Amino acid sequence: MIRQARLGQMWSTSVWNRLTPIFLFSSGSNKNRQRSFPLAHIVEQAEAGVKMTIQLIVDQNGTEKLADALQGKRRIAVDLEAAGFHRYSDQVCLLQLSTADETFVVDTLAVDPSDVLRTPFESPDVRILVHGGDYDLRLLDRDLHLHPVNLFDTQVAAALLGEPSIGLASLLEKCFQVHLSKKYQRADWAQRPIPQEMLEYAASDTQHLHKLTDLLTERLESLGRLTWAEEESTRLASRRWSDPGEVDPVTKIKGARYMEPREIALIREICL
Repeated sequence: MIRQARLGQMWSTSVWNRLTPIFLFSSGSNKNRQRSFPLAHIVEQAEAGVKMTIQLIVDQNGTEKLADALQGKRRIAVDLEAAGFHRYSDQVCLLQLSTADETFVVDTLAVDPSDVLRTPFESPDVRILVHGGDYDLRLLDRDLHLHPVNLFDTQVAAALLGEPSIGLASLLEKCFQVHLSKKYQRADWAQRPIPQEMLEYAASDTQHLHKLTDLLTERLESLGRLTWAEEESTRLASRRWSDPGEVDPVTKIKGARYMEPREIALIREICL
């Protein structure tokens, strides 16, 4: 079993295929050491036999490496995980970013990547790929103040193509015979340390967006609908967080109106 890295270091998980081991590299004091682990489990997408890496970023040193890796990239797939199912207010806990051959999972509870990401997000020459990004874009605005300029939403593209199921898992299954697990859909993404399997689950949401974008773009072009998808994606890029006001999230709890003030204060301390 692959052990979770301690906070303060960045580990890289390189996946070649089903037979080779996973190598973990530390950017800390032991950065020149390489340790090999037998494969206890593997990222499902490795079945294609294509090299990909998953890097967990938890400190400033990691964000600097992220900046270097993203420099010059023309497309970056983006997704996030929030803790809405286990808290009474959503909070961005992980931010996933994939290039064509690398995936970075940023622990946003440990490090703020916004300064590093602002340049590619605000560049008209860098296309940010998302799937069903409406709510995620609002959270990125509120928590990280990131606003993509050149956005392409693959869910919008699939809808314009008349796909009967426009969820990411359904599209990947249909187009590439890739199965995405739904095991951690309602996981507590604020828990630390994060199990390796949860990191791989989070990374899987962005690792296929590049090839899905290529496929959907080609189909949209053939139907003369690519401009429609780009225009709708541009509209989505303007999404901003709308503060619902001073509503206490604890009041969402069933029976909260019957609680004493001290009970509400205790729940707020535990849950928020």
